[in-house]
This record gives sequence, structure tokens and C-alpha cells, in this order.
Amino acid sequence: MIKFNPETSDIELSESGSLKTNNYLEDVAQRINFKINLDKGDWFRDRNAGIPWTSEIFKIKNKQKQLERVKYFIKKELENDEDFEELLSLNVEVDEQKRSLFINFSIKCKNGKSINFTQEKKEVSYALRGY
Repeated sequence: MIKFNPETSDIELSESGSLKTNNYLEDVAQRINFKINLDKGDWFRDRNAGIPWTSEIFKIKNKQKQLERVKYFIKKELENDEDFEELLSLNVEVDEQKRSLFINFSIKCKNGKSINFTQEKKEVSYALRGY
């Protein structure tokens, strides 16, 4: 798969200007990152793909229920990935002051290697502040 910069989502090029590609673990991590960040309904080729961040999760005012739904959808996306073998850990936390959602998980891939994933979703919702 073509390599994308995780910070900018831009395609990465080598010094000679050719496209960079991922190794196996980078490919799995990049694909999962795209799946986790995709808001359901945003991809024109499959309106059911992704996590319903704006249509459901960020509208939930109960913090515990919101965290449960995030975990549910992340597990669902992971389990549907072709290279997923086992969920080793999953932690989702809310920082109400920053209005951020922190996602940390570790998975075992079918090749036996593991990937650790950490992400902060910023300015996620007024619901996180109890409004």
C-alpha cells in the first residue's frame, strides 16, 4: 500500500520523488488508522464504512455510555480487518478539559506480530463537557 504521513494524511515521497510503500505492519497500522478515523457516511464508495463519530458517539451526553460505544465500534472495526488476530488491550479515556478522546490499543496480527496504536481525537464534542 502507498505510504501516507500519519500527521498530514499526505502521500509520502522518496527523495527521488517516487511513492513510498509500507511494510506489512505499517500497512496494517495505516489501514486501521484510516478505519478508526473515518466518520461513518463520509466515504462516497461505502456510506456504511467507518465509525459514527458525529452521527452517534459525540451526541451521547453520558460519558460512560459514550466510552462503551467507542470501544464497541473500535472492536468491530478491528475484528473486521483481514489481518486482525487478537485484541491485546483497549483503553479509551476522555479529557474533559481538553475536550479530547484518547484511544490506545494493541493488537496481534495474523503474522504473530503486534501493533500498538495511540490517538487523540481533539475537540470531539460538547457532550464530553456534560452540556
